[in-house]
Amino acid sequence: MSGKNLKCLLVLSLLSACSSDTAQASASAGSTADTPWNWEEPVVLICPGDESSGAAVTLQALEKPLKEELGVDVTIVCKNGASCEKSVEYLLSQSADGYTYALYDQSVLIDSSVSAEQKSQLEPVCLLAQDHYVLFIDASLEITTLKELKTYALAHPDELALALDSLTGQAAETASELFAAMGIEITMVDAVGDAYGMLEGGHAHLILGTLCEGSTYLEDGSLTAMAVLSEERLSALPDVPTAAECGYAVTGGPWRMLVQVSDAPEKASAAMAQALQDIEQNNTDWQTWKQAAGLGDSSGFLDQAEAASLWQELYTQNSQ
Repeated sequence: MSGKNLKCLLVLSLLSACSSDTAQASASAGSTADTPWNWEEPVVLICPGDESSGAAVTLQALEKPLKEELGVDVTIVCKNGASCEKSVEYLLSQSADGYTYALYDQSVLIDSSVSAEQKSQLEPVCLLAQDHYVLFIDASLEITTLKELKTYALAHPDELALALDSLTGQAAETASELFAAMGIEITMVDAVGDAYGMLEGGHAHLILGTLCEGSTYLEDGSLTAMAVLSEERLSALPDVPTAAECGYAVTGGPWRMLVQVSDAPEKASAAMAQALQDIEQNNTDWQTWKQAAGLGDSSGFLDQAEAASLWQELYTQNSQ
């Protein structure tokens, strides 16, 4: 065999080997891309409030169904204080491995304590529910309606106080809108994440909360629900009128939005979103809890794409 022919054979052999390696690599990459996400470590759910907050109560209801769905342990970590700031700092300090999530309402995008850079590093997984605010008042005041509240507030200026987990979050904005519509002034007090504790301690008289964390106080008679800020009455509170029925067309309520860091594995977030959608559709314990918490009148659930659209809209509004 001539030297020229030998060289040709060597070149052909090398090309064939390279082609084979490339094909194997492509097949391997395709196989990896098609491999489903496997949950191998405990999942951590971060709550921006204390153990009695609406976010915590929601996560506590979700803990068991999610553990059953994923097949791994689920741990709730509460990072209370400074509105969402501490919980965001904690979330961003964790490894972006797809095992750490946080539950937020609109405040995480509204609150100035969370920097623009921090907000840009967050993205939604799905919206678990759209909650509704309820205006509660200390039952010992014997005020049961918005009409009676207005009369009392006008007769006793600067006496009533509303406890808020943050003065710059979603609840504060909604409360300001309602009181402006009523033509009254109510002092707003920063409860630093423990609004119900301030009421129990006698340091405030009103709270704009939700049924999921306020139901215990309704049951023991310490609070009275005067109005719900939903478009229609809640089936869980059929005797409580909407603010609109009382003459004030104000609605509002917190998201129950599960959020992750933006550089987490896409497979993990997709798998988590699917797991939560399966729970929403099929888990009777979760459905029963939502009904009792006043969240059963409509699903409120949004998948990853729908949640992202809702998130981006508010993010853009607060970035201008």
